[in-house]
Amino acid sequence: MTRQEYAAVQSLKNDKNIVIKPADKGGAIVVINTEQYTTEIKRQLNDPQFYLPLTKDPMPLIKKDIDEVLKFAHECEYITKKEYEFLNVKHPVIPVFYILPKIHKSINNPPGRPIISGIGSILEPLLKFIDLLLRP
Repeated sequence: MTRQEYAAVQSLKNDKNIVIKPADKGGAIVVINTEQYTTEIKRQLNDPQFYLPLTKDPMPLIKKDIDEVLKFAHECEYITKKEYEFLNVKHPVIPVFYILPKIHKSINNPPGRPIISGIGSILEPLLKFIDLLLRP
C-alpha cells in the first residue's frame, strides 16, 4: 500500500460521518452515513417485539450467579483449577450491539442484520467451554 493509499484509508477510518462495515452477504464492504446507520440501530432496538429496556445493569447478578456455580463445580471437582480460572471472568465487558447492512435487500436504505458481539463478556469462556464439551 502506498503512502497515499494508507492516508486515504486512515482518513476514511477517522471520518465520524461514515460507518464502514462488511455487508451481511456477498463479501462487499459498505460505507454508510452514520446517521442512517444509527437510525437503523434505533429502529431495531426500539421494537418491543424483540428488545426491552433494562431497568438496571444485570451484570453484577449474572457474575454472582456464575461465580457461585463455578465455585461449587470446582469444590466438587467437576472442573479443574485451570478450567475454573479460565471460566472465571474477572473484568467482564458488556456485549456490543451492531448491524451488518443487508445491501442485497436495499442498496439505498439497507436494513441491518443485528449482531451482538460477546467477545470479552462474562459468558464468552462458558460458551467456549460448552462448545468444547459438546463436540463429537
